Amino acid sequence: MPSKLPAVAIVEDDKHMARIWRRKLANSGYEVVGVFASARVAWQALRKSPPDAILLDWELIPGPNGDWLLKQFAKRKLPTRILVVTSHDRGEVQMQAFSLGAHGFLGKPVPLAELVLRLNEMLQGKVPLSTHNGELFKQQLVQSPCAAWEKLSPQQKRIVELAAQGRGNKEIGAMMGRSKATVETQIQRIFQKLKTRDMKRVIALCAEALPVMPAALQAA
Repeated sequence: MPSKLPAVAIVEDDKHMARIWRRKLANSGYEVVGVFASARVAWQALRKSPPDAILLDWELIPGPNGDWLLKQFAKRKLPTRILVVTSHDRGEVQMQAFSLGAHGFLGKPVPLAELVLRLNEMLQGKVPLSTHNGELFKQQLVQSPCAAWEKLSPQQKRIVELAAQGRGNKEIGAMMGRSKATVETQIQRIFQKLKTRDMKRVIALCAEALPVMPAALQAA
């Protein structure tokens, strides 16, 4: 029995761009389950059957914008991974996108081959950033105080440090002399403090304060 193709939706108000993306994804082994020019229409169509991934423009005319759709998926803790693709590539926009639940960020124009490559990376659990945007994002992290890090207790900071090294909850517990259940409880408290449900986003938000740049950002 053939394996199921990854399901991807496109939310982009430039119809020409959306058609090009749709054709490229369909030819690259993806099932494009919908193309939407409106965040609100996309939400109505996708909330009951969320796709594996969404390519999301940041500024949509008419509104609401991409940040609104990110909030809807985050509020309901849906498993869809969202890759923001936008010409609004300033560092503060990237930081906002990640804080709202984005799993990756690319600046337009993006070559089609890179778009597919970064989408593949995101579905494998990485945090894709185009080369230009990766540098901007790292600069923003260096220039901004890590407010997220300061919200965490010493124990929670240690958990984030170890998670950034790629260690699982059981291994973290063993290294800290704590049970796996205790680690998982602390992770839930971290999520509550930083208003996210994804450890990769926690690591991205706290990257400045970590001893080394997390591997996902080093590769960007």
